[in-house]
Amino acid sequence: MWRLDTVFAQNLCAFQQLDYKLLQGHTTLIFGNNMDNDSQGSNGSGKSAMLEAIAIGITGETLRKIKMEEIINDAADTACIKLTMSNDSSNECMEITRELSRKSAQVIKISMGTKGEILTNIEQATVADYNKFILETLGLTKDDIFANFILSKHKYLSFLSSSDRDKKEIINRFSNGVMVDESIAALQNDMSPVQTELQNAETNVAVLNGKVDTLEEQINNAITESTEQSQKKAERIANWRNAITEKRAYIRAQTEESEAINNLLDQLDKQDEQLQDLEQSAKNIEECYQLITKQYAELGLSTLQDYVTLSVDNQKKLLSLEQEYKHVQKQLTACNKKLEASQESFDKLKNRYAKFNNEYDKKTDKIQNSLNKLLESIKTLEQTNDDLKKQRAQLDKDIAQLQSQLAGVIVCPQCQYEFTLRGDVNIEEAKLKLQDRQGEVQDILQTISSNEQEIATYSVKAKETRKTQTELAESKAEWSSQITEAQTQLDQLTRETSATNNRLHDLQDQTNALQKSIETARTRLFDEAYEVLDDAIKQHEGRLKQVQINIDNANGAIQSYEESIRDIEHASETNMIESLKASKVKYQKELALAISNKEQIEQKLNALKVQESIFVEFKTHLANTKIDALSHITNEFLEAIGSDIRIAFSGFTVLKSGKIRDKISISLLRDGIDCGSFDKFSEGEKARVNLANILAMHKLTNVTCDDDKGLDLLILDEILEATDEQGLANIFDALNQLQITALVVSHGNIAESYPYKTVVNKLNGVSYIND
Repeated sequence: MWRLDTVFAQNLCAFQQLDYKLLQGHTTLIFGNNMDNDSQGSNGSGKSAMLEAIAIGITGETLRKIKMEEIINDAADTACIKLTMSNDSSNECMEITRELSRKSAQVIKISMGTKGEILTNIEQATVADYNKFILETLGLTKDDIFANFILSKHKYLSFLSSSDRDKKEIINRFSNGVMVDESIAALQNDMSPVQTELQNAETNVAVLNGKVDTLEEQINNAITESTEQSQKKAERIANWRNAITEKRAYIRAQTEESEAINNLLDQLDKQDEQLQDLEQSAKNIEECYQLITKQYAELGLSTLQDYVTLSVDNQKKLLSLEQEYKHVQKQLTACNKKLEASQESFDKLKNRYAKFNNEYDKKTDKIQNSLNKLLESIKTLEQTNDDLKKQRAQLDKDIAQLQSQLAGVIVCPQCQYEFTLRGDVNIEEAKLKLQDRQGEVQDILQTISSNEQEIATYSVKAKETRKTQTELAESKAEWSSQITEAQTQLDQLTRETSATNNRLHDLQDQTNALQKSIETARTRLFDEAYEVLDDAIKQHEGRLKQVQINIDNANGAIQSYEESIRDIEHASETNMIESLKASKVKYQKELALAISNKEQIEQKLNALKVQESIFVEFKTHLANTKIDALSHITNEFLEAIGSDIRIAFSGFTVLKSGKIRDKISISLLRDGIDCGSFDKFSEGEKARVNLANILAMHKLTNVTCDDDKGLDLLILDEILEATDEQGLANIFDALNQLQITALVVSHGNIAESYPYKTVVNKLNGVSYIND
């Protein structure tokens, strides 16, 4: 069986790049996180884009009813999708690459080969041929994919809610009933000449029966008349001629009845053609019902079930939906125009902001460099002043010491000689040093004063520079505010447009569902109409056959009367009776041979009918086997997911007429008691039953595939939204126990502790997956 290993995509919807590896044998829950719009929660995050990549990769067809180019990211002209698949049983792998473009046709590349070896490119003539090759490799059809493997609310129609015709087509596909139908058609072609041969043989028997019965009557009359001698030859001939006249009148009456029946059958055939034309027309169910009822009344056919009420209700709902759809469509057009204008304005603003940012960076660097230089200069001057102050402190100490030394100088009053009591002090040298030190202090004070003036100047300049820097930062903040405001407005318009678009899709889905309901009711109307018409045709054809036998019988009687008249005209009474007896013996022998021939032909035809019956019974057996299997597997899954509901299907049966009654009806049981039709149940209960049936169909489809084929993949896109948290937990537990590789898109409703989750985020219009 094949499995999907990885999904890679570029420029697909909101994804610039998607690279996802599937977790095999587990059910992965896919959440959304739309960070661009908190009000939308998980909506619009890009969850469905992952599924689109898988659907397009396998089938070449989108899940939603959109053009292929609409899948491409708005900012790109091309997109790429690449799927890698592998098959453990056949040890094969396959790569599917699709290049999508707005301006050119799709390009497909398929590579296949043995695992671990170089893959070989597969060449096909057209895109359709590539798509066919992929599906044939998987052993599936496109209908199989979208009905049993990739289930989206945009395409999925529940088997349980589908029409009887759709159910029969699905069952026939499972049971290979189509092949049996082909065999039955070939057998009916063989039966056609045998039926014609039998009809001729029956005509011959009827004619001979008429002759023998008439001769028997003539012989009895001749014997009676001869014994009583009450009737002359002329009277007998006259009686026979009267009998011939009566038979001819009877033949005319039967012929008229035959013509009337043929005319009626012609009318019924025309009615069948009209019914087919009407079925193919665009007339609604009410118009069809009124026309059919009127035509059937004129033909004296049985009345049909009343479909008008249903039609009126559905048409009213459909009309309301169509009006709302047009209104929302106008809203979407207006939203798109606003969004386009806002995007254009935002782009211009971004361009201006980019230019400002470029200048801003340059100006910021220049201002910061200037400020750094000023601060460095101030720091240097301050450091110089600190050093000078330290020098001054030392000089002050020296001055104080010198002054202390000089304070003890004694002056001789007589000679004015200066001396100290300490003999080691040179007073003149000390005075000179004191003078030098005091001079140095004055120089330092002047330098410090000059430096402080420079520091003050630099500080003023630094303050002015910081002011310029602040003004520039404020400009940037103002620009950022404008960008944020414009982005918010654009996001709001985007959300409004997305919401309107989603509403439009919802209305389209509702319209499609309602249209499907109308079409189903219409189909039921025509099914019943054909059934009534077929019954009437069969009844009148049977009567026509009997009328023809009556005519053949009367013609045989006339031939016998005419032969008797010829015999009596040329024979005596005794000879005439003997001649009648001889003719009777002759015709009895011919009749015996004719009956024997008819019986042989009947045996041959019956043998063919037995074969047809066997084929019909075999088709019924195949269908019922699949129906029983579907019922059994569905109930197994219902039990596995914790539901107390069980399902019962009524299968195909063969009627006494040999026709198949292939009406498939469904009953839901609880504790063995019939609870009514499927549509009677709540949405949550129906979701569980639907899932069980989905799993059963998924399993049956894979089982029906040839060896090494099938697909281990189940995708459910918002199919289980009506199920509560506990129900989902039971469902996921059952899926994981079955080891089915499944992807389930959900808006929540599941415990946070569930281990297998993938979150699709969307930020600034770009979707991505958390590692």
